[in-house]
Amino acid sequence: MTAGSPAGQAGMERAVRGGTRSEVAPPAARVRFVADLVCPWCFIGFRRLRRVLGEGAVTWHPFLLNPHLPSEGVARSRYLERKFGSLVQAQRLHGRVGEVGAREGIRFAFSAIRTQPSTVLAHALVLAAAEQGDPAPAAEALFAAFFERGVDIGDRQALRTLAREAGLRSDALDQPGWAQRVVRAHADACRFGINGVPICAFGEDHVIAGAQPAEALQVLLDLERYRLAARPG
Repeated sequence: MTAGSPAGQAGMERAVRGGTRSEVAPPAARVRFVADLVCPWCFIGFRRLRRVLGEGAVTWHPFLLNPHLPSEGVARSRYLERKFGSLVQAQRLHGRVGEVGAREGIRFAFSAIRTQPSTVLAHALVLAAAEQGDPAPAAEALFAAFFERGVDIGDRQALRTLAREAGLRSDALDQPGWAQRVVRAHADACRFGINGVPICAFGEDHVIAGAQPAEALQVLLDLERYRLAARPG
C-alpha cells in the first residue's frame, strides 16, 4: 500500500488522528507530522513545515524506522553497510541529502554519527513536550543534535542533557508509559498502511508523503484553512 493510493491515504488519515492535538487559530487548522528522528528527509520536511506554519502548532506522531534495534543502538557503520550495501553508497546518498538540507539551513554532519540509535525514548521526550504545549522545539532540538552534532539520541544520559538544555521535562525517560505510547503510535501507523516517512496531514483528508517543497505544503495548509473558514457555524 502506498501513500498515494486511496486505501493508503485513508489509512494514514486514521493513523494520525490519535495524537496529541494542538490548534492554530483562527482558523484552527490541525497539522500532523508522522516522522522518525533519525530520518534526514524528515528533518528537511519538518524544517519546511515549520517555515510554512510560522507560529502554528503541529501534532507529532512517532514512527520507528528501525523498531527492532536494541535499546543501546548499533554501530553506525554496520547499520549503513546493511542498509545501503556499502559505506561508499551511503556516502553518495548522504551527499545528495546534505545539498538539499543546506538549502534549509541544516548542516548535516553524517560523519559525526557513531551510533544508530533506537528512537523510542527520544520520541517520548517529544510527546512529553507536546503535553506542555508545542512539541516542535523539542523535535527540532533532537533532529539537530543527531544530524548536526552526532549525539546518540538513544542514550538516556544524552537525552537528559538535551532535555535540560532545551528546558524540557525528562520524566518521560523514567516512566515506561511514555515508551509504550511511542510503540503504540508506531503500531497504529503500520496497521493502517504507513511504511515510510515523512508524512504530513492537514485536517482530516489532506495528506502528503515525502519531504515536499514548502510551496506544496502551503497549498494544502491554505486549502484546509479555506475549508474551515467556509464551514457553517
